[in-house]
Amino acid sequence: MENTKPKEIHIIDETLRDGEQAPGVCFSYREKVKLIETMEEAGIDTVDVGLPIVSLNEAKTIKNILSRKWTINLAVSIRAKKQDVDVAMSCGAREAFLFTPVSDLHLTYKFNTTRAEAEERALQSVEYAVQRGLVVNFVAEDTARADMDFIIPLFDRVARAGADKIIICDTVSVLTPEGIKDLCLTIRQKMKERICFGIHCHNDFGLATANTLAAIEAGVEYPTLTVNGIGERAGNASMEEVVMAAGNLLKIKHHVKTEKLYTLAKLVEDYSGIIIAPNKSVVGYNAFRHESGIHVDGILKSLETYEPIRPEEVGRERAFVLGKHSGRSLVRRLLQEQGIDAKGAEVDRIVADVKKEKESDSKGAFEFMKNIVEVFNQKHLGFDERVFWNIVNRVLNHSRKSEQKGMASRYLEDNTSLYVPE
Repeated sequence: MENTKPKEIHIIDETLRDGEQAPGVCFSYREKVKLIETMEEAGIDTVDVGLPIVSLNEAKTIKNILSRKWTINLAVSIRAKKQDVDVAMSCGAREAFLFTPVSDLHLTYKFNTTRAEAEERALQSVEYAVQRGLVVNFVAEDTARADMDFIIPLFDRVARAGADKIIICDTVSVLTPEGIKDLCLTIRQKMKERICFGIHCHNDFGLATANTLAAIEAGVEYPTLTVNGIGERAGNASMEEVVMAAGNLLKIKHHVKTEKLYTLAKLVEDYSGIIIAPNKSVVGYNAFRHESGIHVDGILKSLETYEPIRPEEVGRERAFVLGKHSGRSLVRRLLQEQGIDAKGAEVDRIVADVKKEKESDSKGAFEFMKNIVEVFNQKHLGFDERVFWNIVNRVLNHSRKSEQKGMASRYLEDNTSLYVPE
């Protein structure tokens, strides 16, 4: 099959589902609504709003979200179980990401089941969901480690059963970009049925964005992404990275209003509690800040020298920073902006003093903030074990008291003859 990339991609956001599965993350109903509203404004195509089966409260939240009027396409995630399909329908879902493992590793150790049993369960679930009116996206968990002789026939049967898309998954990031491209091309080439494909990549080796772009180059049209790349373990493919790279480097069309990306990123940071690294591409604090004298001089002469992305494209602003690596160009610019005409020797002295000042900076403030962040991470991105044991004691004590009351009640019922009414 010819290795041709699509003319256009459709962005599926997984922040509210896979992103929320990052340890410690929990979005409230209000936060989910605000995030979806912002994604709608940003031109995201589809949002996975979550897994209704997680809890009664989550099902209620999802039902309330789906009951609102949206122009953006919303979907839910479900397991390959009729029970999950019914819950999704009761929430008002019209589209679902139906996921099931397809690798022998997962089938054996997670479910203690055979390929034949897994295939039958998957097909029955897809058929049941389609019959109920759901648009079904078949998510093949751990595709990257699955046997082609198993998944190719399975995908054909899933397509014939009415699935709308198949989502190929590199669940633990075991493939390189070359490997993911070969996987996607092979699946498309060997399948008899024609169907649209999505890609879902995790970031355990830091390759989620590269692998997603490789899949797109292999013809995949539906990348699944999370804002800031949040998600389980090291996270997922980053929305802002894939969107900007696909548009600027691969020259592929998408519907995202990129100037909204930074606003969205900051919202997710606020609501998730996962702080964006300063050196994070596109949305990191330092992404469009320049200190090096050589870089500043180049940018002042031509933006193309050191800015592959214009900051305004993603809702950011450019900044020049004084520091150890500052040069004359920035100092002269700052002086000129204030109408100060300094001699060459004076500029050199100012530059030297700036460098000296920065080099004498104490690391005390950094150590103080680092300790605060570590404590915050331990508390917010985890669960206080003392709270857990308090819950255990409360539940067990309540259960035992209820059991004792029940025993006393049964004793009285069995021995009513011992009691004579007054």
